[in-house]
Amino acid sequence: MRLPVSEWNCCRATRSFQSCFRRTIFGSMWEETIKDFGRYLKLERSLSDNSVEGYVGDVRKLRQFVDLRQPELSPHKVSPKDLRDFLQYVNELGMSAHSQARIL
Repeated sequence: MRLPVSEWNCCRATRSFQSCFRRTIFGSMWEETIKDFGRYLKLERSLSDNSVEGYVGDVRKLRQFVDLRQPELSPHKVSPKDLRDFLQYVNELGMSAHSQARIL
């Protein structure tokens, strides 16, 4: 796998190539999973662009939450406890009830 220039500079600056490389790999896994999910919603579920953007945005919030807690967790390894913690986090952010329900 070839690292983008920005990731390579991060690795050189931190002197932790292995850590940066792992973050890049897991980040790529998340991005591919999110893109696949968006395509699924659009093609298989025939959702509108606005709905797809909303759901994909929710998954991106989950990714950010996971990155803060467990940066090397792949999207396929997210547990029910991780999801419960995420929902509690979303509630504490003060998101509207409608947005919270969509995330569920």
